[in-house]
Amino acid sequence: MKEIIFKRSAIHNLVITDCKNTFKQDEIAEGLVIPKDILRKSDILPWEQVIVTKINGNNWINRIKTFVIEGEDDGKVEARGSLSKFLKKGDLTCLITRTLLNEKEVVLYKQNKFPIFDLGFDPDKNKDNLIESRLDIEYGNKKIRDVKDSETLARDRKEIKRLFVSSLILGLKINKTHPDCLQGSAELPGNIMTKVSVEKYQSVSVYNSSKGGVADTYAVPMPPKVVMTTGAMAQFAKKGEIVNVATYVIGTKGVAPVIISTNGSEAIKKL
Repeated sequence: MKEIIFKRSAIHNLVITDCKNTFKQDEIAEGLVIPKDILRKSDILPWEQVIVTKINGNNWINRIKTFVIEGEDDGKVEARGSLSKFLKKGDLTCLITRTLLNEKEVVLYKQNKFPIFDLGFDPDKNKDNLIESRLDIEYGNKKIRDVKDSETLARDRKEIKRLFVSSLILGLKINKTHPDCLQGSAELPGNIMTKVSVEKYQSVSVYNSSKGGVADTYAVPMPPKVVMTTGAMAQFAKKGEIVNVATYVIGTKGVAPVIISTNGSEAIKKL
């Protein structure tokens, strides 16, 4: 049965209040920190994948894929790691989460049984994400504005799939590159791949913390301490640059990902 990519939730006119690219060993050095009350209203779960769009970004620098980290109810929205090179303090952003709907679920959407969440802030008044937001609900052929009871509607779509981070390797330092991609793309220490349950040729998202950006490719196990990029990836993440590597899964319930911090080439700590 074929599946179609659909919008699941969105947050409009969110303000970036801080950017961070220096971290302690036990901190998550990538992603977007969002207050838990905003996540709850928009029915976005911790570690869910989001597309972050940069309002007024140019044609080439417009959006990036990342994941959300649950923060405190203080209005602070912090861009971390590679995202801190893409966004700056004060930027307005819109976030989009996605789902996969099969043919039966598309029918439910057309019958107004699958609600899409749109949480919005007033772009002219929002300075710190502490003003009142408005939740609109989109169905196949109707829209409900300013909904107050989001929890009931969230239950109506609890079986609609989400994309979640399943593993995260932090702080890898590229120590070898090669222009030929025939033998691989993102070559990672095999022992670290085993620790986070990443399989050979599994799809990975490589986040360049040194200069920004994310590239989707696949993982190839290497001997211990070898962190290598080849082909086009060798230009995306060059020797000496720091990257964070994530894998994603599709499911209905969030599970805390396996997270490993490294010293550049060796695993240091499981977070």
